[in-house]
Amino acid sequence: MPNSKGMGPNTVPIGALSDLPKVMQAMDHDPWALLAGFGMDQDTLAKPRTPLPVTLYGQVLQAAATTTGCAHLGLLLGEATALENVGELRFLVLNAATVRQAFDHLVRFTSLMHRALHTRVDREQDYTELALALSEKTPGADHILVGYTASAVKALRTIVGAQWNPSMVHLALRRPKAIEPYRRFFRAPVLFDQTEYAIMFPNSILEAPRTGGDPRLAEFVFERLCLLEKDAPRDLVGQVRHAIESRLLRGECDVTGVARLFSIHRKTLHGYLRDLGTSFEALLDETRSTLAVRMLEDTNLAISGIAAALGYSNQAALTRAFRRWRGQSPREWRNKTHGSLGAKRAVLRYKPNAGRMR
Repeated sequence: MPNSKGMGPNTVPIGALSDLPKVMQAMDHDPWALLAGFGMDQDTLAKPRTPLPVTLYGQVLQAAATTTGCAHLGLLLGEATALENVGELRFLVLNAATVRQAFDHLVRFTSLMHRALHTRVDREQDYTELALALSEKTPGADHILVGYTASAVKALRTIVGAQWNPSMVHLALRRPKAIEPYRRFFRAPVLFDQTEYAIMFPNSILEAPRTGGDPRLAEFVFERLCLLEKDAPRDLVGQVRHAIESRLLRGECDVTGVARLFSIHRKTLHGYLRDLGTSFEALLDETRSTLAVRMLEDTNLAISGIAAALGYSNQAALTRAFRRWRGQSPREWRNKTHGSLGAKRAVLRYKPNAGRMR
């Protein structure tokens, strides 16, 4: 059950569930019966800033997908979101002077409420990439991250214009049988079985001016959010782990590069981590283990491709590491988890009169 304590590093605001009732009702299902099983009701959702553990959020979405029989429930939830879900940040975004400013504010300050969400922005040549990840592995992560990806696109359409489309969308999701809902919403090429959740678009849109804003309101909200950001608890280990994951998937992960992100020397970073009872090498190993399991379970990437994505020289090196982590080879792990997940999904799909698909 959600609590009223401050936002922790692995939480999202319960307002992230505010659109779930109408999504489920549109498919002729009672959302309140499902939410009651997790200790939530209409009064609970009426307090949108209440922190909700991301694991519980994922469990709710997974249960909703099972109840409705809708494999793309996360997409529908993201499609239903609005900028109101990010609180006063919407005033800053909508009153920004340029699209770039609005986008940068959205990326920077969303994490104040959605603490379990990590974002990364890369700008190379003519394109910008916005990548999204969670602070921990959780049931229903695919629904959560598809939803966040869709809500990011919807936010950009609010900022740029309703007709705007990304150039490409990457989803770290096994290719579903029904891909039309994804194509319909994103209105762009959607690639499944990727290493991360990301959207790409031309840099040129960021230079467009915005009109009708109130710069004084924007300044007031910006100063307030900066104060909240300053007071937010910092988790160095979590931040380093996220930096490792981001750089690892880009093929450029080393302690010097990660330390540079924090504007410190690599020896200083080593010292900080040692004082916290860990090391860069241990966090790199843990991150590789987490990503390997995620890619084996959630994508159809070849094992050799996973090895390359995780920075191993060859597949054999990944296999040795995976045996150390899990006591079996990556192929054995994938065969076992694919078999159990397939059997479970086969049972879940057989739900006569479970409601219509959208």
